[in-house]
Amino acid sequence: MFSEAAGAYLTESAPPYSSSSQISTSMAVAKGMALDASGDLFVANQNSNSVQVFAPPYTGTPTSITNGVSVPQDFLVDALGNLFVANAGNTCCGGSVTIYAPPSYTLTTVITINIQQPAWLVMDPSGNLYVSNNGGVVAMVAPPYTGTPAVINVGSLKIASLALDVDLNLFVADNGDNYVSEYAPPYTGSPIATITNGVNGPFSIALSQ
Repeated sequence: MFSEAAGAYLTESAPPYSSSSQISTSMAVAKGMALDASGDLFVANQNSNSVQVFAPPYTGTPTSITNGVSVPQDFLVDALGNLFVANAGNTCCGGSVTIYAPPSYTLTTVITINIQQPAWLVMDPSGNLYVSNNGGVVAMVAPPYTGTPAVINVGSLKIASLALDVDLNLFVADNGDNYVSEYAPPYTGSPIATITNGVNGPFSIALSQ
């Protein structure tokens, strides 16, 4: 288990989780962590405009990815090891999604069309990328990510997170209005369900498969 605390400390704990070891003390408001198939640990640092990659056993100096990274809010690693980063940017209407190819994580693609202060990324089994945006829309862009993203209007002005189920139903958490809405493909109609009971300021969604 890996955890980030107090905006600066990154630690690792092994079962039965009775102790922990410190990996780093130089995090800069970590916005998420993920492991790839090789066990490499990725950490996005909002305040240092970087994504750091720690290789097992996590005792060495991490690789720091900074090219194109600007106030990162979320990221994901696909099955091929490509890194996708949601960059909120430093302006009210800026932002981008940047894509990096392993093993050196060279910047290959920058997506800015229909992207505005993105905050969350999810990907379906076909590789379609879904990006939450400020302003109540979700952008969907298909591989190889060079075309114009489609726009899904969800009406949520404060999208906190996204999730997809096995049927590709899209779930959207609204942190401002306290609900989770569900949209069915092709995402052109009204939500097929809206969950409000017990929902207060949702920040993330987890779905059982």
